[in-house]
Amino acid sequence: MDQISNVYSFLLYTGYLKAIRCMDEDKRIYQLMIPNKEIKRVFLSIFSEWFDEQVEHSGNSFVEALMKEDLIQAADILNNILFQSISYFDYDEKFYHGLLIGMLSEYQTVSNGEAGLGRFDIAILPLSRMSRGVVLELKVAKQEEDLQKLSEEACRQIRDMKYIEGLQNKGYEDILGYGIAFYKKSCIITAL
Repeated sequence: MDQISNVYSFLLYTGYLKAIRCMDEDKRIYQLMIPNKEIKRVFLSIFSEWFDEQVEHSGNSFVEALMKEDLIQAADILNNILFQSISYFDYDEKFYHGLLIGMLSEYQTVSNGEAGLGRFDIAILPLSRMSRGVVLELKVAKQEEDLQKLSEEACRQIRDMKYIEGLQNKGYEDILGYGIAFYKKSCIITAL
């Protein structure tokens, strides 16, 4: 029995979870539910606190990797967050956009801001206009095979719509551009 199974068993036998239905013939897999509102509040509080800590730490590491132009590290961090925290049903662009904005809550971010000839998805702007900033353009793939193509398309959009030039015209000197393509619980990041 692995650690997760041990935790579920403990929560079941102490009354924090309730078995509501057997899911297999061997009677080894059960559908569980939280038995009441008070326990649900405890679970929400614990998971919310855990998620906030994970996202804040990961958000800082993610931004550091982007600023250092370490795309492998940035993609690893983001893929890890996606793997741990989202459902397969949460994969439209608005969801990924919101996830990134949440991860970047410690930073000065602009969502759907105007620059150049259009609107970028997300910009991480420095407090000092002399420091480095980042423009992120997001795409969602319908198939995993399209990830690379869409991340490159997002970079072309940054270039063609002149998002970086638009921010430079506002006084930001050093702006990097990245295209991020998502497919379910995975992503690819491409540099402009």
